[in-house]
Amino acid sequence: MNSGASQPFMRTVTRRPAVEQKVLAILRGDGLAQDGRTPQRPPRLSERDQALFDALRDQAQAQGLHIRAPGAPFIHDDELRLLAWLAQGQRLSRDLEAVAKDRTFLALILDCSLSLKGLGLQLPARSLVNL
Repeated sequence: MNSGASQPFMRTVTRRPAVEQKVLAILRGDGLAQDGRTPQRPPRLSERDQALFDALRDQAQAQGLHIRAPGAPFIHDDELRLLAWLAQGQRLSRDLEAVAKDRTFLALILDCSLSLKGLGLQLPARSLVNL
């Protein structure tokens, strides 16, 4: 995947599907944009789901993946990769073994994928192209 430097406008949160915007807000830990607007406020999470996404964010960062601050206007490649993994986890095959060697991280991705699905946040097939 290229760095996206030649097409920065394609890396803005607002150019992504609404469901991806909501999931990005959850991944980043907040639905509020830095300017106080809430363009795609994610649903309120249960304590269990909040703990799952906090753990996913911590594990992703511990593995060197970059997750931008809440409200950041641009998307990092690693965030796109996480969206793709979550989208894959929502599909029947759930073939994530190739992308996550760490079993704990894989379990978190799958748990978060199911949590999103339960919240009615089904990531589109378009999210899979981020792999």
